[in-house]
Amino acid sequence: GTQPPEPTEHFAQRSELLRQGHYEAVPIELTEASPVPEDADALIVMAIGKLNERQVYEINRTLRKGVPVIMGLQAHEYGYSPAQNGGWSITGQSVETGLEPMLAELGLTVTEDHFMDTASEVIDLPREVNLGGLRMQTREPVRLPIQIRVTETQMNKESPLVNRIGAVFYLWGTPILSDGDVLASHDLQATDLMFSSDDVWTLPWTEGPVTSEMLDPGGKNKLPAQPQAVLVQGTIPDTFEDKAVPAWPVTESADPGLEDPLNQIQAQPEPVTPAPGSLFLVGSAKMFDDNILAAGQNALLLLNAVDFLAGSQDLLDIRSKTLT
Repeated sequence: GTQPPEPTEHFAQRSELLRQGHYEAVPIELTEASPVPEDADALIVMAIGKLNERQVYEINRTLRKGVPVIMGLQAHEYGYSPAQNGGWSITGQSVETGLEPMLAELGLTVTEDHFMDTASEVIDLPREVNLGGLRMQTREPVRLPIQIRVTETQMNKESPLVNRIGAVFYLWGTPILSDGDVLASHDLQATDLMFSSDDVWTLPWTEGPVTSEMLDPGGKNKLPAQPQAVLVQGTIPDTFEDKAVPAWPVTESADPGLEDPLNQIQAQPEPVTPAPGSLFLVGSAKMFDDNILAAGQNALLLLNAVDFLAGSQDLLDIRSKTLT
């Protein structure tokens, strides 16, 4: 009979980070009551859960208007639990965001397979141990190939967005595949900005336990360096063309005997005048999570993206000189 707990806020620090960068950060719920502001200079989307069809429509509409979009998309997540005989049990869980069909029509795919890279990062996980009958909390360092470290040698040196980034923590991320023919058919240009190492492998996605054999690089078919972030520029097509505008989900009235007027008539969006814009797509949203944002230069990458797409090239040059 009690109220459920409030949903966990994963990206609270992002707003404060942007304010420190002298931007006005406005959190939105992307609903009919909390839409993308008409005067927005950029939209940041961190996709770690399911978006409804109308929300995807609104993101596409924002891109069509020429408003730059910074998007982190998480294909899957992993859970860690202490194993009985030491070590850790790892389980995988898929994440469907609803953005995949729209991106596919643009010629972009964030891969779903398990993605492993020997260039990995260490994280400290809490663990309870028994010392002479006294139970104590400790932290144990864990290094796994799903915890990917990307260094400055793996950045596109020709792009000011990333060419002065020292290292980022690409947690549970996957590659981004670009279809050149589809992109060209829409007159879009795609530039890969960030890459994995050249000692990587993939395994078909399966939910559930991740075995030690899957994590072992021995005997795997290795792949060349894979793109992990891409910048798409041009006039984004309407991926909902010839389709009815999706309705906002119906909300429940506080009183079952009363009708919510929002559920009866929904205003149709105004026509959009297409304009050239940009989409900065990263194959990991967890790297911008509050718990990870301070790792490496993840925060600087996000600020660089905002500077590059919505701010000032001069500001980007200044910010890249920050000491770390």
